[in-house]
Amino acid sequence: MKIYNKKTFFVGVYFIVMAVGLVVLCFIKEFKPYDLILAGFCALIGVPFLLRSLSYEKSRKDKLEEQEERNRFIALQSNSKSHQLTQIGCSVIMVLFFAMSRISGSAYFVGIGIGAAFCLTVSLFAEMFTKIYYEKRS
Repeated sequence: MKIYNKKTFFVGVYFIVMAVGLVVLCFIKEFKPYDLILAGFCALIGVPFLLRSLSYEKSRKDKLEEQEERNRFIALQSNSKSHQLTQIGCSVIMVLFFAMSRISGSAYFVGIGIGAAFCLTVSLFAEMFTKIYYEKRS
């Protein structure tokens, strides 16, 4: 048995380990049917990934599809848009919680607003450093 696509293999292993962990926790702690259903879904997701990584033909097809220029372009666009939406979301959350703090006088809202401001700052610095990095490389 040879692993042809390591990334897909580890995704499958991750989901199977999650399923086994949920089953074990279900029997160690309080029994909840929800945990068994969730474990079943994790196993149903993990097994096809695992089997796909062990098949030469399917792994080769996955790698070719991953390297296709159109798919890479779509991935770049979606990553860029998700980064922009995250920045906008953090900005809106920050302003809303600072306004809620001002209106209610509660310090709890300030802490949540500061957390959102921290996330926005990290995101902006990450964007700035990646632009500098890629400008030097090209």
